[in-house]
Amino acid sequence: MATNSGSILQNCVRSPRLNTGSIAFTRATNVSRASSLTRRVWSLPVLPVCSEHASLLKPRGLRKRVAGLEGPVVVVTGGTGYLGSSVCKAFVETGATVVAVYLLEREIPYFEKALGPLGKDVTLLKADVAQPGEMDRVVKEILRRHKRIDVLVNTVGGYMASSVEETPAEEFDRAMALNLKSAFLACKAVAPAMRGAKRGTIVSVSGEAGLQGDAESFLYSASKAGVIRLTESLARELKAANVRVNCVLPRIMDTPSNREAMPKANFSKWVKTDQVAAVIRWLCSEEAAPITGAAIPVYGSP
Repeated sequence: MATNSGSILQNCVRSPRLNTGSIAFTRATNVSRASSLTRRVWSLPVLPVCSEHASLLKPRGLRKRVAGLEGPVVVVTGGTGYLGSSVCKAFVETGATVVAVYLLEREIPYFEKALGPLGKDVTLLKADVAQPGEMDRVVKEILRRHKRIDVLVNTVGGYMASSVEETPAEEFDRAMALNLKSAFLACKAVAPAMRGAKRGTIVSVSGEAGLQGDAESFLYSASKAGVIRLTESLARELKAANVRVNCVLPRIMDTPSNREAMPKANFSKWVKTDQVAAVIRWLCSEEAAPITGAAIPVYGSP
């Protein structure tokens, strides 16, 4: 069974479970535990989250140069998950302004470890992208602070395994909310700003499973297929506005949770999250300017 979510809680299990690598607006009084890194956590004026203030100095040190990616404002949903962390790192290395939208506090230690000193240059916003209105608030706050959004990367998702006969209708709704609705609501929230600016790039994470169903994985396959169709439709809707929309199709990604779930697998054949993130970053660069409406396979070693 193939999984491609960036969520830390992602596991290959028979019974459906909700795994988000992203966001939920709360009234928490403490967004994150004490950390060796200094991080920026924004408060949203409508539903306040607690705020930690960090140095506003520009990122230091050498950065990778990717054509057209120096200085864009990048929003990553599921930004503290396995894949989301790699995506944040890939963009912040180019000097981008990165906002990671997240939900699960338990993912933050992995995020901090994965990014190291670069983590202080990523702003965290806590919200639940699968809930209507949440991404609208996120986008409103980002536009207030940065005036634009150049890139949206949707990494929220998770694997759910169950047969058609054994799946309650409620679990079907949960799978669609996690893997498809989250991407839909994020795209819907960001699209008006990109259309108005007549520029922008959106990349969502689908999966190889979205191309063909398999026994006991229809929840995952159907929801990921929906991401491909969403990508194709939105690409056509926004083409005239010079906004490109694509998705990537990972096979099984090499994450700690996938290794734990499949300990006898050949991990060397699994695609690395950093490799998927590099493809996503490239799709957002000027080098990929002719590409829109595409579903790009990222399968790892043959």
